[in-house]
Order: sequence, then C-alpha cells, then structure tokens
Amino acid sequence: MGKKILNRTRIFKLLTLVLSVLTCIVYRLDTVETVYLRVIALLIVTAVLELVLCIKPLKYMEYVPFICALISMGIFIRSAFDTIGAVLSKISTTGLSALWIATAVMIILTSIVAGLATVFVKED
Repeated sequence: MGKKILNRTRIFKLLTLVLSVLTCIVYRLDTVETVYLRVIALLIVTAVLELVLCIKPLKYMEYVPFICALISMGIFIRSAFDTIGAVLSKISTTGLSALWIATAVMIILTSIVAGLATVFVKED
C-alpha cells in the first residue's frame, strides 16, 4: 500500500499550527497592559515550521517548533507572574481577563501538542 496522507505526526503538526495561530490571535486581542511580541513571534515561527515540516520532513528539525513553543511558554509564564502580582497587590484593578486565561491555557496546549508531534515522528 501507499504512504498514508494523514498520519499521527501530520495531524499533531497541523493541530500545533492551528493552536499556535489561534493563540497569537487570542493573545493579541487581550487588553492586558503588556503584550509580549516575542511570544507572538515565537508562536508564528512554531506555526510556520510545523507547516514546512508537514510538507517536507527534515531530519532533526522536528525539535525546533517544540523548542519555540516551550520558549514562548516560558516568556509568557515569566510575564504571568508580573501580571498576577500586579492584580494581587491591587496595582492592576482590571484583574485577569478571560482572554488572558484563555491564552495561558492555549499556550500550554500548544506546547503539549508540539511535544506530541515531536514524539510521534519516530513512530510514523
């Protein structure tokens, strides 16, 4: 039989691509005082690399989107401590918005799915 068009690796890569783009959109729509463009840039790089790797798999390149997703999550977590600290110390009276919480969840999901795409490359 021929090669499967959609295997687990490609499904996870496409899912990572979609989650990365959606996370960028949700994070940019948030009204928080500081939107870190590095997070958005790294998520865009993750999406583009996943698209490239979905079309043409390159040896040892499957780790790069996962690393970009992890770095973006690290930057977001670092800024999250500042944001949560400002809310708890009453400096910020707006609180945590639903978009900010959705961004946090989506960045974590993007990193998990990018990690799964990296793991299944070896099996497919």
